[in-house]
Amino acid sequence: IDQVRRKIVTDTVQIPEWDTRTGVHFKPGEFSLNEGHEILKINDRWNAGYDDTRWFSAEVTIPENLDGKKLYLRLNLGGEALVRINGKIVGAISMGENWIDRDLIFLDEGKAGEKLNIEVEATVNNGVFCDYAIAGAKYLTYTIETSQIDAIDEETEQYFYDVRCAYDSLEQIEDKVIYDRVYTAIDESIHCLDFDFDDEIFYKSVPVAR
Repeated sequence: IDQVRRKIVTDTVQIPEWDTRTGVHFKPGEFSLNEGHEILKINDRWNAGYDDTRWFSAEVTIPENLDGKKLYLRLNLGGEALVRINGKIVGAISMGENWIDRDLIFLDEGKAGEKLNIEVEATVNNGVFCDYAIAGAKYLTYTIETSQIDAIDEETEQYFYDVRCAYDSLEQIEDKVIYDRVYTAIDESIHCLDFDFDDEIFYKSVPVAR
């Protein structure tokens, strides 16, 4: 099942850098912008405290190999953030210790040549920062870990959730007869997958397994 998960993403486009600005948030829609811009890349670090806001912006052109595919924007910039594409709010991301991580934004079907203007309005993760602030911290430091667009094989994605759901249900099944039938169905399904050949052959085996 873990091997199936690794096959969900077929292609990836990296977002190599972000143009960023900082400011202070007063109330909804009202900010005091600081002067200057800073370019940040993967593994770069940035700081955020209460009321601090950092805007990340980047432009991505959808390449031919992503045309017609289901796409996700995958971001781990740290903290919590609102995500806009071409001026429209499309979702939010959240990262932090002992916190619910959300790093995926579903995009529309890929269209080769389409330009995506991505803006991320980021700030400190307040749920995590609270304890640090009580201890005297003025800010938290975050690292940009993931910045990319992933193309998905939808059949494999659906199959992964189907088989994973069935597998996770086993620990709740008390009736041995039903348990054995569900386990056998999972086992026989997994054995339909052709892991030993190239990706094209694997993807052809997924509908049979599903």
